[in-house]
Amino acid sequence: MENYKIGASVICMNHLNLLDDIKHADSMGIDYFHIDVMDGDFVPRFGIYPEIVNEIATTSSVGLDIHLMVRDVFFGVEQFASCGKIKNITFHLDGNEEKVYQIFDYIKSFDENIHVTLAVNLSTSLDHVCQILSDNIIKSLMFMGIHPGVLVQKHRPENVIQSLSYLRNAGVGPSIIQCDGGVAFDTLCDLRNAGVNSFVCGSSTLYKGVSNCTTNEERKNLVSENFKKIHSFL
Repeated sequence: MENYKIGASVICMNHLNLLDDIKHADSMGIDYFHIDVMDGDFVPRFGIYPEIVNEIATTSSVGLDIHLMVRDVFFGVEQFASCGKIKNITFHLDGNEEKVYQIFDYIKSFDENIHVTLAVNLSTSLDHVCQILSDNIIKSLMFMGIHPGVLVQKHRPENVIQSLSYLRNAGVGPSIIQCDGGVAFDTLCDLRNAGVNSFVCGSSTLYKGVSNCTTNEERKNLVSENFKKIHSFL
């Protein structure tokens, strides 16, 4: 289990009682909080304020994982890189094909210790991903098992598994492989066996069934049981 990381997706928490959900996930031993940042342009939704991220940082004992789903990545980095406890910033290759290394350097200019991850969409060119990995600068990928920022859609973990097989056959492989979307109780083992070692857990795992809870205590107990169940698969 020590080789695998479990992240709690903040977007799947109770936003009217976010502080309590953060504290509870932290107390369970979650490895990181995954925070979706959306601009309503790159994806058809809007996501979180830097001020809220700073508040999460003051409450959490673990690192924050910022997922930028924005058209202007440089502006997104500028807004969030200085927030507290930022351990990782992820940006998408799509739309940034000619700016990957400039964005990498820009993130590192805020804090050399911030990890940089490249997000791979369902339609992203894997040949381009292989080229970037072969340069040995970015060593962490996040595979999307869904189309980013779209509500109510089919999860596609099989695409993630196929993509990882493609990279292995090409002789390249990142040290950290994260999956966001498509992580469910019936896909955890297959994703793990395919090479995923960092799991963004949300409504299909960690917060599965919480909408049916009638009290906050019942909600906490269910999340704790779901967390134990995730561990049992890894």
